[in-house]
Amino acid sequence: MAFPSENPKFKLSYFNVGAIAEPIRLLFAYGGVDYEDIRVSHEEWTVLKPTMPMGQMPVLEVDGKRVHQSVSIAQYVAKRVNLSGANDWENLLIDAAVDTINDFRAKIVAVQYERDEAVKEKKMVTLNAKTIPFYLTKLDDIAKENNGHLALGKVQISI
Repeated sequence: MAFPSENPKFKLSYFNVGAIAEPIRLLFAYGGVDYEDIRVSHEEWTVLKPTMPMGQMPVLEVDGKRVHQSVSIAQYVAKRVNLSGANDWENLLIDAAVDTINDFRAKIVAVQYERDEAVKEKKMVTLNAKTIPFYLTKLDDIAKENNGHLALGKVQISI
């Protein structure tokens, strides 16, 4: 029997926040795919963490098999709901958009999680004055070239 089944059962485990699991949830919703949305509390996480692949979430369970890595999961679900490219070139353009968004998110998160308040304040100035305007300008240019989208002039995965 090939894996997964023709109509697999999906379970998505993540904390009760949007963050990196939200694009996966949105892809399931877009495709009308039924799945179990498991929202893990921080108290539950202490117990669950050692049982998770790589000790992290989100984790997607497909017919009892578990996988991790948010971008890989999102790409898998996007393919299932016909939001991937039609060929390798289109997939490359989509992946470049996804990676750009992840780079942008990482720069914002790095400032959010800075523990030294003096350093955080300096990073926040740079983030607001340079980083955010840079990315938003570049992303806006890309969207203008692509009919309001980040690749291919149509809806596709963007994490």
